[in-house]
Parts: sequence; structure tokens; C-alpha cells
Amino acid sequence: MELKNDLTGALRVVQPEGRDFRMLTDPAHAAYYEQNNYEKYSADLVLQRCRDGGTFIDIGAHHGYYTLLVATQRKQCYVMAFEPVRENYQILKENLRLNNALNVATFDSAVSDRDEIRDFKLRDFSSHGSLYDDHISTTVDTVKVATVSLDSLLRSRPGAPIVIKIDAEGHEEHILKGMTNLLTRTEEVAVLLEFNPLILQKTNQRPEELLQLIDSLGFDAHFVDDELRQTHRIEKERFNEWGSYLDHGNFQKGYFNVLCLKKTASLRGNIALEHLHRYAMARELAKDKNVLEIACGEGYGSAMLAEVAQRVIGVDVSKEVVEHGRRKYKRNNLEFKVGTCSKIPVRNSSVDVVVSFETIEHHDQYEAMLSEIKRVLRANGVLIISSSEKHEYSVLPACNNPFDVKELYRHEFENLMALHFNHVAMYGQRVIYGSAIIQEKKVSDVFSFSQENNNVKVSKGIARPTYLIAVASDGTGGMTGAGTSSCSC
Repeated sequence: MELKNDLTGALRVVQPEGRDFRMLTDPAHAAYYEQNNYEKYSADLVLQRCRDGGTFIDIGAHHGYYTLLVATQRKQCYVMAFEPVRENYQILKENLRLNNALNVATFDSAVSDRDEIRDFKLRDFSSHGSLYDDHISTTVDTVKVATVSLDSLLRSRPGAPIVIKIDAEGHEEHILKGMTNLLTRTEEVAVLLEFNPLILQKTNQRPEELLQLIDSLGFDAHFVDDELRQTHRIEKERFNEWGSYLDHGNFQKGYFNVLCLKKTASLRGNIALEHLHRYAMARELAKDKNVLEIACGEGYGSAMLAEVAQRVIGVDVSKEVVEHGRRKYKRNNLEFKVGTCSKIPVRNSSVDVVVSFETIEHHDQYEAMLSEIKRVLRANGVLIISSSEKHEYSVLPACNNPFDVKELYRHEFENLMALHFNHVAMYGQRVIYGSAIIQEKKVSDVFSFSQENNNVKVSKGIARPTYLIAVASDGTGGMTGAGTSSCSC
């Protein structure tokens, strides 16, 4: 068979820019890897989610860029690479040998929604082969290939987390439908797929229907901007407006990757649960005390604290919000004032407890805020303050909260608290789904158990908390009462 495509040129070994592996490829693709920092942010997002003990599935592996990235950086991660084109498959196998990648299983088949033999169109650009007649590239030959569905292939569930990359030239919908069980029954699973509206339209598909399928499978779709290193979550109501993303940035090339992340189970319920739990914890420290809440919002948290505290002052920067709190929550021991975290309208040494939840992320005036808190606290008074943990809250899920000015990593938050207070007790918070076994009538340590590649991992405390909560004071007397707890609503 004479293959008139870019594979007819001389193959050569290149080292992709910024990567630690080498790969054999054709001249047409070499420039992508050597000069263009190929899909740098998309690849980083994939690598961030892959962990040792987990599984990476590369559908449309081509010469193995994503496969090699994960296999060489996560040596205990099980990698499955699918590539139906014989010539590409041979190059993929050679690249695995070149990098001594022993944790990869290769499959010379295409992935679809059923197991069968189908015609596969080879193109003049080796990475553009597909199961469809119409394409933006020229067809040079047609071959028979085997197709498999992941649900039929994976009789037992692979180790989690599971990360799946799909580059299938318009066949994404069928691939997703063929892994419905895997996607819906696995909690820790993420998918990165190419979204190419022109190819979808040439194959008589509506691009918005692919987004609707992603949504129906329980995932949020995030368009990836590799140039600006940003993701953009598209709301369900705006699926028909996908074209607006092609009008700016690197999206002008006509396609982009979509990162599909599991929707947090009842997200609004989770947020409410997180807030309720923090205030329930703070109530234990607020009993019979004079309490100040900074950035109190509409006031329901301050009202909860006033049920047990001697007196509560809620402070917020918004005059409208403060007026709302005054109207809605009327108690003799509760008042609301307009103020900021760097200029608190409270006298020196006048409160026993300061509460500040989801405030520190929204500004960068840490010194001014903590100085003001120390000013209004009485001797040995207690601060209870939360901060999103940047790695778990933003980096791993690749989400940008537009209201956050500066998020802190764990060590940054810990160092900040230690700089201003003599005693700091740090708590982790995460909404979890699981089973609890706790001995009754006895205080016990809390351990988290998670399964990775059929091995049980044990962690003391909450594994990978999304939020950190510090209880800080210059004395120790007022810090009791904020022990380990659970909450439901």
C-alpha cells in the first residue's frame, strides 16, 4: 500500500518543548512539538489529574505525545493507548521503546460505541484519520479497522482517578456513549476532548449536541485556552453560543480542547453544607462571647452565632447588604455595621471571637486585615478564619473563581497565621460522599480511606481538604470546643 500522506517524509526524533521525553515523528508534526509548545496547558491539566495508581486512557494516541507525557511522569499510572492507523501505531510502539515506558498497554483499534469492523479513512495529514467520509483534509486511502467500546472492553473498573483524552476527528459522541457506564459510575474521572465545530458540521452533527451530551453524562464543560492558560466554563443555557469562543485568542485556529469535569453533586447543596458546617463549628467557640463577623454577607451566619453568643456584630462592605441583614434578622444581641476588613468599625479590645469565612481570598490586604483583627480582639481572643486551599480548589479542577483576588496554598496560609498568632490549630474541610464508622461514647481519631488501583490508602484526618480553617489565638484558653465534627443538611 502506497500511503501518500505526511508519513512518507523522513521520520526523526524530537524532544517536545518543555518536556522530558523524546519521540519519533514525521516532519509535518515535528514543528508542532519542537516550536509551538504543543497544547501546553491542556497537557498540564491532564498531567495534574493523573496520579500513580490511577489510569490514563489515550484515545487517538497518534505518535504518543500524551501517552509519553503521562507514562514518563507518572510511572505507576496505568496507561492505555488506542491508535487504529497501522503506521501511527508502529511509531507509537517505537516511541514507548525509546522512552522505556513499561506502564503502557497499546491497542491497534478505534474506540466507538460498539464492537465491529468499520471503514477508516486515512488522510494526507497523519493525525486526521477518521471514520467519516467528509473532513477538512484529503482522503488518501480507506482501510478496515476494529472498533471497541470502553464499557465492553473494561469488564472491571480500572484504578482511579481515571483521565481520558479523546482526539477522534468528529467521533466524540459515539466514544462517550460507549463509555457511559464508566463515566457515570466512577466518581474520580475527567475527560479532555477536542471540540472541532467544522468537522462536526461536516459529519452532519450539531456542535451544541456534543456539549449537551457531556452535560447529560454529569459533567461540566470547560473550554481550554492553551495560550492564556485559562479555562472557561460554559453554562448550559449558552451551549448554542459556542461560536463566540472561536472569535478570540488561540481559538481562532478553529478548534479547542474541552475539559469535562464531574459536576459536584448538588453543587448549591454542597456550598450550603460547607457554610453551615463552618458556622456550626464557630458556634462552639462563640457561646456566651462577644463576637465579630467580618464580611457577614446577608447575615444568616451572624444570626446563627447570635443564638448562642452574648453579642454579635456583623460587618460588611455593602450598605445594601447591611440594611438587608438589619431588616431580616432582628435580635437584641445582634447588630450590623458597614465596614471593611482593613477598617473595622469596632473599638479596640472589644470582642472575644472574630469569625471570617471566605474573605481572605477576595483581597490581598492580609497585613491590614490581620492587624485590624488583632486590634479589636481582647487578650487571648480567638480568630476562626477559612481559606480555600488553592491546589485542591483551583489548580486540580482547573477552575477560576472570578471573585477571588488571591488564593493561598496550604503553606502560605499556615505561614500567615503563624506569623500573627502564637497558637494556631488547623482544620481541613471537604464535602465527601462515603461511609462513617465511629465508636459511640468515645472520642476517636478520624481516618480517611480511599481506594487507588485496588489498594486502600489510609490518611489521618480529611484527605485532600478543599478548605483550611484556622483557629488562632495568642492564648489557648478560648480555643477549646472546635473539635472534629460532621454536618448534614
